Amino acid sequence: MEQQFRKHFESSMIDLTVTVSQDYDELEKNLVNFFESVIDEQDENPLSQVSVHTMESVKEYIDYYYTEKLSIMEIADKFNFSYSYLCTSFKRYFGESPNDYIIKKRIYKAKLLFDSDPVLSIKETAAMAGYDNPYYFSRIFKNVTGISPSQYKKRSNEKNEI
Repeated sequence: MEQQFRKHFESSMIDLTVTVSQDYDELEKNLVNFFESVIDEQDENPLSQVSVHTMESVKEYIDYYYTEKLSIMEIADKFNFSYSYLCTSFKRYFGESPNDYIIKKRIYKAKLLFDSDPVLSIKETAAMAGYDNPYYFSRIFKNVTGISPSQYKKRSNEKNEI
């Protein structure tokens, strides 16, 4: 409904711009000003370019599949977006890139696994959190948490023993 009103409003504004213009030069100037204001308004309202529902669907998709092999390009293709459009829209809406969101989800999952099952190896935990390579997982884990997975696991085991 809002979109229909907006189209009608913009159409009416264009008609008004044509009507009040005295000559072709003024018409050109007025139309350029009008379209620049529309573009500026869209830049100020990033969610006007993509529906909130669509971005929520992307996030739900990531929430469901984050422990599997995920690529941002595949997600973009699934939702018929370009890679850069998905990244920009996701960041505007959620405040972080889709890649950062996936990393955050995976590290949170790994911490839960370390806390709940002390016998799991780092390699098993990495695989269950969505990482094929335990060395890459360890590097990412340390970047996010500030400590290595083995240090986290040791601290977690000490807490569970108390």
